[in-house]
Amino acid sequence: MDVKSFVQRAKLSGEGPVAVQVQQVMLAAIAQGELVAGDVIHDHEWASAFGVSRTPVREAIQHLHSMGLLTVAAARYTRLQTYTPEEAQQEARDWSLLHNALTSSVMDRLPDELIDRLCRVRDVMVGQTHPDHIQTGNFTFFRNLRQAAPHSTVTLGATAAAYRLRLAEAALPLTPHAHTTLHDGIIHALKTRSPRHAREALANWMPGL
Repeated sequence: MDVKSFVQRAKLSGEGPVAVQVQQVMLAAIAQGELVAGDVIHDHEWASAFGVSRTPVREAIQHLHSMGLLTVAAARYTRLQTYTPEEAQQEARDWSLLHNALTSSVMDRLPDELIDRLCRVRDVMVGQTHPDHIQTGNFTFFRNLRQAAPHSTVTLGATAAAYRLRLAEAALPLTPHAHTTLHDGIIHALKTRSPRHAREALANWMPGL
């Protein structure tokens, strides 16, 4: 990844602690597939790209580590997690369970515009076959749900699980149509206020999970 180029495009917002802003840019790079499993994070490289000291970068790295996104070997390297197929499947199972609970929580206070936003993301994804487009689209779809959910440990857990899955997806089989089917199922569940339909959609998302 060209860290300097990505940071120039993303830019710091100027709002909030610098460490939080750096963390948000790093997470955006993961969500967009710019940072992938196994990439090494050099704090001096990120600090130089942001024009800040290493301290806020190290704070951001520590937060990503607490989310389960990084492997840290003291004085050796900081690297984004890598996954075997079995580990990736476990991440997918965890993601499904947390997003099932999250979807049910959204049904209690469903914003009027949420379904429209989900439908627009779903429609863009129809016919997509490139892994990055599919995975980024799926992340965006469920990010809309997470943003609409009440702040809770479930929402925080689902957010961390979403970033871990984004890294782990490279070790999962590519199933282009499964995501569209999943999104259709979630939209239907929200329209009908049916936790059962949401549970079934997530359970059927990927065979073998």
